[in-house]
Amino acid sequence: MACAGTADADGAIDVRGAYAAPPGPDWGWRIELRPGADRTLNLVMHNIHPDGGAMLAVETEYRRA
Repeated sequence: MACAGTADADGAIDVRGAYAAPPGPDWGWRIELRPGADRTLNLVMHNIHPDGGAMLAVETEYRRA
């Protein structure tokens, strides 16, 4: 899935894409990557219903071991 979006000066990335869900309309996907406190990285993904409503699909925080 091709995505397009933005990258902020603070390193945050926010992209969106769409995928086919035959026989119905396309659904959307949103991916957010945000630097967190103490050198962590937060990843949040939402599945977007054709009516525009978003449902949380993935939420995680990465940190160095």
